[in-house]
Amino acid sequence: MAFLDNLGKKIGDIAQTTAKKSSEMIEVTKLNMAINSAEDSIKKIYVSIGEYTYKQFEDNALQDPYLLDLSNQIKAQKDKIAEIRQKINEVKNISICSSCGAEVDANSAFCAKCGNRMEVKQTAASEGPVCPNCKAQVAPGAAFCNSCGAKQG
Repeated sequence: MAFLDNLGKKIGDIAQTTAKKSSEMIEVTKLNMAINSAEDSIKKIYVSIGEYTYKQFEDNALQDPYLLDLSNQIKAQKDKIAEIRQKINEVKNISICSSCGAEVDANSAFCAKCGNRMEVKQTAASEGPVCPNCKAQVAPGAAFCNSCGAKQG
């Protein structure tokens, strides 16, 4: 019986050790989560500082040469992004509404979302027929204009 008593005591000790280790692990995990939360807050503050500094750059109020250089790098990347977005819009044959930001078919005269008049891009005459009513390009053989709805020749 001493063997079983000894075995029971060892199992009890193992269970206590396991419970203690689990408790420690849970506490360490909670503390690590608190550290991660604080680090995320710091990152958000860094972003806010950067956005404020860049706003100063846009307002021509930034004096520090190092920050001016970094802000110019940001501006160059923003310009690059704008060019790439424009190329994407050309590939998708869309325009962006200046009023609401919606994607609009490049041949549409008005935004379908807010009704804003879209800027019609001038195209070469050799690209196809033009609507006599609104001067928008129409598909060859089209019965009606996609831009204004006028009946075609």
